[in-house]
Amino acid sequence: MQHQANDPGSMALAPPLSPADLCAERPLLPNEPRVRDWPREQELTERHLLPALAQLEAFFLWLRADLDRTLCPAAPVKRGKPYPLGQCLEISLAAKARLSAFDASALRGAPAQGWAALAAFLAAGGTLRQVWGDLRGEYFQNAFLAGTLYIDISNDTVVASKPKVEIRPFAEARFGPVRDHLHYVAIARRYWSAWIFPNHILPDLAHCFPAITAIPGVGLQLESTSYYMIALSLSDGFRGSEAVLQAPPLSADLFGFLRHSLAGHGVALPSSPAAGRALALQTCETHRRNRWQEDRTAIGAALQSALATNRRLSQVEARLAA
Repeated sequence: MQHQANDPGSMALAPPLSPADLCAERPLLPNEPRVRDWPREQELTERHLLPALAQLEAFFLWLRADLDRTLCPAAPVKRGKPYPLGQCLEISLAAKARLSAFDASALRGAPAQGWAALAAFLAAGGTLRQVWGDLRGEYFQNAFLAGTLYIDISNDTVVASKPKVEIRPFAEARFGPVRDHLHYVAIARRYWSAWIFPNHILPDLAHCFPAITAIPGVGLQLESTSYYMIALSLSDGFRGSEAVLQAPPLSADLFGFLRHSLAGHGVALPSSPAAGRALALQTCETHRRNRWQEDRTAIGAALQSALATNRRLSQVEARLAA
């Protein structure tokens, strides 16, 4: 069965961000790749990290090898691809957990020196954060910011032949925040070879989850349930979601396919593609007016509903073609 893919909009990818863009004064979103206090972080980076770059790389290579011993047997294949392909999140989260309470007793030589430099940087007030964003307009990537350094310890999760660890100045990494949902759609289409549809089928969730991806061999998913993308939806009053949802109504056969896939699961489904589009846009406007984004209980409930929906959609084969 084939369905015509709707295009919720295309966009040109922006050029690399400048340091000024990367430290603009506004609240950080969860896992946002941005430096809050660039002068302070740069001073600490120059004092503690730059003199020990080789040792710092040795430490992260040691950490990655240690993590691989556990992660590879636990998930040797993901979405049909061998470890570590597609597992940048798993590797980054495991590294974050290890670093939060790191035991350096097993370290010797250059890795020990690299850890000592990082520990001194942190003790002086430097910041180490796990971040997620757009890498070079090509991929979604998980990495770390240590001061003003970009540290990727899952650098081989798209191309397995690349070095496992990459460290470079953040300002040169071409790694920046996802700006809005259209930006997310553009990367998802390129990175995952995904077909993208506006969420006109579940209008009650469309304000936070305005798109549906269809990836051949993987399935269908509401996008995106990441904390960053949810926070982005809330921060702009759902205007980014509206930009995706303003696409033309779903084709009749696609709408029928999705409606059939979700029927009987206790979720409200619109009667027609046009009705779904109108209701989805109305949800954005109503929630913006009622300041829904300030209701933590409602936000949590919407996320749980989206996750439950994605568990159902993951069972639906992505039999879609452009």
